[in-house]
Amino acid sequence: MKFPLLLSVTFLLLLGSRPVWSQTNGEVAVIGRAQPGKILLRWAPTKSAGWVYANQYGYTLERITMFRNGEAVVPVERVVLGISRPAPEAEWEPLIENDYAAVAAQALYGETFELSQNYDEDIMQIVNKAQEQDQRWSFALFAADQDYQVAQMCGLAFTDEGVRPGEQYLYQVYANIPPLIYPLDTGSVYISLEDYAPLPQPREVSGVFGDGAVLLRWNRVFFEETYNSFIIERSEDGGQSFYEISEDPLVNAYVEENPNARYYYKLDSIENGKNYAYRIRGLTSFGEKGPPSDTIRGVGVPTIETRAQITGHEILPNGAVALSWAFDKPTEVLIDGFVVERSPQANGPFVPVSPLLGKSTRFYQDDAAMGATYYRVSLKADDNVVNPGFPYLVQPEDSIPPAIPVDLTYTLDSAGAFALTWAQNTEPDLQGYRIYQSNFENSEFVQITQEPVSQAQWLDSLNLKTLTRTQYYQVAAVDVHNNTSDRSAILRVEKPDVVPPIRPVFQPPTADSLGIHLQWVASVSTDVVSHTLYR
Repeated sequence: MKFPLLLSVTFLLLLGSRPVWSQTNGEVAVIGRAQPGKILLRWAPTKSAGWVYANQYGYTLERITMFRNGEAVVPVERVVLGISRPAPEAEWEPLIENDYAAVAAQALYGETFELSQNYDEDIMQIVNKAQEQDQRWSFALFAADQDYQVAQMCGLAFTDEGVRPGEQYLYQVYANIPPLIYPLDTGSVYISLEDYAPLPQPREVSGVFGDGAVLLRWNRVFFEETYNSFIIERSEDGGQSFYEISEDPLVNAYVEENPNARYYYKLDSIENGKNYAYRIRGLTSFGEKGPPSDTIRGVGVPTIETRAQITGHEILPNGAVALSWAFDKPTEVLIDGFVVERSPQANGPFVPVSPLLGKSTRFYQDDAAMGATYYRVSLKADDNVVNPGFPYLVQPEDSIPPAIPVDLTYTLDSAGAFALTWAQNTEPDLQGYRIYQSNFENSEFVQITQEPVSQAQWLDSLNLKTLTRTQYYQVAAVDVHNNTSDRSAILRVEKPDVVPPIRPVFQPPTADSLGIHLQWVASVSTDVVSHTLYR
């Protein structure tokens, strides 16, 4: 019998998430799950060849009682729970409506294992033909992971109800393959009824509701060892009743090459203007459905494409600024209102200066205007400020310069590191400061800043190895209208003396009976205090 097989892209993605095993025969990997009064076991070979041989020869499951009520059992008690192998082909026929059973049966008994009959169009056929055994193994294990009954039919699961409280067991699964044909390492798991723990809720569940869709997100890292797939439930009656949004669970298609993928994501289509509630539940490899996550709620809202744009302004006699703007009236139904924002810079940051204005409002007066200012009008929708308009400059006439900078002081070390500071001006429209410098107090001062500096500080490096012992500085303040203050009082900067005096120069010597007569031209440096003669 050939079973029908309809595989979704989800199955294909799963193949990319399977780990790559070492170049050995592998082992039988075993996991266990304690439930009240029973222990559930799952196992699978880690290599496709081992799976093929084990399907033929079967598995032996053994339970070893190691401890009873805290005391070691000596000698240990061994019980063979049975030999497990895939169910015969005929026993799969009643389950053919189960998609996972169909996948597993096709992997076990199908004459071919292929995604479709369109060989020329389905490029995956090439991969499947070349690696059919690996494909059968991968899909059989996937189907077993999604349905515990299918896992039992595949000979890869067992429920042990002969267990007792207070006893601890070591379960071992042997592949009955003759070692000369294909040696396969035994798998084992250590477990007891006391290991039972309730399944966890999915955490960090959130949703971004947009135009006709919601993007759901929840934590992946916390649950990748617990759940192998998830069910997304939706409610349209305020959370009183929930239903699953798809027939098949959402499978982890995580790719190992992306270790930073912390979250799962799912996009769901919704109707705008309607309230929805969502929650997430996990499914384990043992067929258990975990508790629902916390419920998130939201409503789909159409995307607002338009913006409010300021069309004009008026500067009132008292200095207030009156703004007017335009906005598409049919779009008013999508917003809660407007918020006027302002900033001294075109690129922000902008801060609100108005309360929430009605959606029909097209005018606002800023009674606390602050000279040259950029304004914009943003929309308020669903408690979010969205779609800010383009910045609009309001620049009142201003001919008054800032105050003259005061309290100039400096520091200068022996390496020439120079810092000039002064008191910060307080004008709200202050643009910055210009720095002037001269080598002589009564000479022309030269501006040494190309652009106004915003801080009341100027850092420089002075050349100390010059004959000029002093430098002089002045500072002027400038506002955004380029009104410039008078220059500050002159600051005299004394340089440390690190230049040696000019050497004295010997005159031609003379000699007579009294001795040698030496004469020299003294150093012309003004700070010389003495000369020393060496012989």
